[in-house]
Amino acid sequence: MVIENSRPHVYTEGQIYEELKYLGLERKDIHTAYAYLLENPVKTCGLFGCPVEDRLFYLKAIMGLGDSEDSDSRG
Repeated sequence: MVIENSRPHVYTEGQIYEELKYLGLERKDIHTAYAYLLENPVKTCGLFGCPVEDRLFYLKAIMGLGDSEDSDSRG
C-alpha cells in the first residue's frame, strides 16, 4: 500500500502566474485569477491537480465565470 505524502504542496507565486499565462487568459483576467488563487490555496491545489486540458474549465467554475466552452483559447 502506497500512502501519498500528507504534506500539501505549496505552489509558488511564479508557478501560479505561469500556469495562468499558459491557460491563455487575457492579462486583466490573469491578475484577477492570480489574486483569487493566492487567497485560496486549496483551490490552487485543485487547479494543479486537474488534467491540463481541464484546468481552464475548473478555474472558470471555481471563480463563477460560467460556461467556458467558447473561450478555451488553447483549442
